[in-house]
Amino acid sequence: MYLDSEKKKEIFGTYGKSNTDTGSPEAQIALWIIRLSVHLRCW
Repeated sequence: MYLDSEKKKEIFGTYGKSNTDTGSPEAQIALWIIRLSVHLRCW
């Protein structure tokens, strides 16, 4: 399962500085943790 662009924008809006803030460490770590948790749920 992958995250669609709308879900990513929501994550970046929540944890980054804006919906388009894809480069800040906070946004990247949040995206990584959510991807990891989605991956682990598939197991």
